Amino acid sequence: GGVVDFGPGNLYDISENHLIAGEKLIEYQGQEVLQAGYFTTAGVFTAIPNPAGATPTDGFLSTAYAISADGSALAGMSWRPGWATEAIKWTSSTGTVSLYNANSARVNSLSQDGGIAGGWITADFGNRIPVYWDQNNTMHYVTNADEDGEVMGVSPNGQYLCGYYLDGGFVKGPNQIYTIPAQEPMDMILANYVNGNG
Repeated sequence: GGVVDFGPGNLYDISENHLIAGEKLIEYQGQEVLQAGYFTTAGVFTAIPNPAGATPTDGFLSTAYAISADGSALAGMSWRPGWATEAIKWTSSTGTVSLYNANSARVNSLSQDGGIAGGWITADFGNRIPVYWDQNNTMHYVTNADEDGEVMGVSPNGQYLCGYYLDGGFVKGPNQIYTIPAQEPMDMILANYVNGNG
């Protein structure tokens, strides 16, 4: 029991077998940077490899925001030159894979099996667009290519997505998208968890 000190860094998500996704301050090419990986509950950290082109930016190198149920998949982002980010996914079998690096991008959430990844990419003019990647790491838009927002959550079974766009939240199922409208203009509704039946 008691509190475990994991050292400088951040924790974001936990697997069913108690591995914790996040980032830890490490030494990298002569500087201290925050590096993606996973912790045990005892605070032991395992870094995941960064994709080619990852570049420390203001003390950040990479972050793991999401972990699969068994801890075999992590996803998040790495930093690239010019304050850009790259959406990444790591599995024990594939290593670290780049999901998107044309503009900035990030994965926020994974399904239990790690197959479906939800997050965002940026358009050329900088706004975030909600997207998800399927089992083959193919990217799909939640609605269309110019909708502002992010996918914040993926259901455990990977069949539902939730998040926000424009002035409301959404839940997207296999055949339909449900909008949760904001009561006042500019109010944000951030849906960040959806269960297996939406």
